[in-house]
Amino acid sequence: YGTTMQATCSHIFKRIDLWGGRRRSQDPSDRYDLRLLAWRGQDTGGRWHGLDFIDADKRFKEALTRYLPLIEKLEEGLCIYFEVVHTDINATYKNLPGFADLRVFDSSRARGEADFLPFEETLAICDRLRLPVVGWRRLPRLQ
Repeated sequence: YGTTMQATCSHIFKRIDLWGGRRRSQDPSDRYDLRLLAWRGQDTGGRWHGLDFIDADKRFKEALTRYLPLIEKLEEGLCIYFEVVHTDINATYKNLPGFADLRVFDSSRARGEADFLPFEETLAICDRLRLPVVGWRRLPRLQ
């Protein structure tokens, strides 16, 4: 059950892996589809909708709710990519009752086509907005 998501200041999507993890192309637009989970705008009075729907996955709501005010602060055209981590989704967290969080791993800026940003810029965005980041470490060189 994949939990890769992406968010802008007004929309949150779940990425659906159309190939079940098997690589057929280097182009992610061939591999993934998006399902809208939540949105906000003038028509919603700036409030998020979708996570509260009756058929919405409560695990996603548990992980995302505290970050919604931070996601709203993303610049227009900026998109973050993240994993939802949860006791009832990921085997790694089964031993942590009630655990629900997210981990940002990438970002892009819309300029016609989405341009992925250097990881250092993703780190700066997460630092500025106080969003959690995947575990990582810098190596002096590839081995």
